[in-house]
Amino acid sequence: MEAPAPTLKLASIREAKTIASLSRDEIEAGLGWRWRADT
Repeated sequence: MEAPAPTLKLASIREAKTIASLSRDEIEAGLGWRWRADT
């Protein structure tokens, strides 16, 4: 039996804030800040 295809949609403002917090607190924790120009 196949699993149903997931439904994707844009996040609401509230969802986007939650996702950003999760990213900052859980995914990016311990990563140093750096930026590299693509030249």
